[in-house]
Amino acid sequence: MLSYKPMKDFEKLSVPISVIIAGALIAGAVVYTNKSQSSDNYRADAGSAGVGQPIEQGAAYKEVKPVSNDDHILGDKNARIKIVEFSDFECPFCASFHPNMKRVVDEYKGEVAWVYRHYPLDFHQKAMPAADASECVASKGGNDAFWKFADKVFEEFSSGKDPDFSTIAVASGVSKSAFDSCAGKGSFDSKIKGNMDDAAKSGFRGTPYSIIIVDGEPKGTIDGAQPYEQIKSLVEKYK
Repeated sequence: MLSYKPMKDFEKLSVPISVIIAGALIAGAVVYTNKSQSSDNYRADAGSAGVGQPIEQGAAYKEVKPVSNDDHILGDKNARIKIVEFSDFECPFCASFHPNMKRVVDEYKGEVAWVYRHYPLDFHQKAMPAADASECVASKGGNDAFWKFADKVFEEFSSGKDPDFSTIAVASGVSKSAFDSCAGKGSFDSKIKGNMDDAAKSGFRGTPYSIIIVDGEPKGTIDGAQPYEQIKSLVEKYK
């Protein structure tokens, strides 16, 4: 006669097996959760926090400093609509946002101005030196030289290169001796920190973080590296 012992043995084993499986599932969930938390920790460079719409809740963005002659402005400084971006030269999402903003300024000539302010993230080793170099270039070559420098630095970081700031400065119209006289001297640390403090007071969520100002009044934010179409829709809303 057949014995039911194997079935009984299986029943005895089923409880510990279930415990093992449950443990594995829990461990997997913990690993997944930790990975998700890890991703969230890098939201400061994720470029995908927002949905391209003005953030109406809260009023932190309204604390942004008014645009002044000390700013780096692309487009007509008298334009009704200004977009103030807090950016990091080494941030890949800032690099993808950069041409979108250039396109907006070009398409809406005289209507939209783009203001670049610094927020070099501390886990990007070249971000602060790049910000410093860009300020050196601006101090020696003016606004046009700054934007030429910025374009090239973003281009080289995006292509995986290690930008030579001195070479790019010369290509932007600043002599090597002039660049060497101010780059890396700490002369622009206070200005860069001032930009970062401004960002923090203005609800900074990560790079790129932009604030839309219309007729001198902050209206809302653009969180992350939003596509051209999203930026354009906001411009149309405030025209």
